[in-house]
Amino acid sequence: MQNNTINVVVRTSDGIVFQEDVKSLSAKNRIGKLDVLQNHANFISLIDQTIVMETLKGDRKEIEVNNGILKVKENKIEVFLGVKK
Repeated sequence: MQNNTINVVVRTSDGIVFQEDVKSLSAKNRIGKLDVLQNHANFISLIDQTIVMETLKGDRKEIEVNNGILKVKENKIEVFLGVKK
């Protein structure tokens, strides 16, 4: 993993849909927008709407979310999509 990056894994019940190091990730929960950069504090949140990631090449990758869980721990982000409320 390079400096200034975060490893992201996005999963559904069918398997991994995205796995890559990125510069940042943005998502929304019921309170509002949240942005995750390298060395972010550990936390877990329910999410909805869209996940937006900035790749190392500077591209923008979006994944639609109906509902899911976002977990940040030790500079790694795990997203579990399709989690029933």
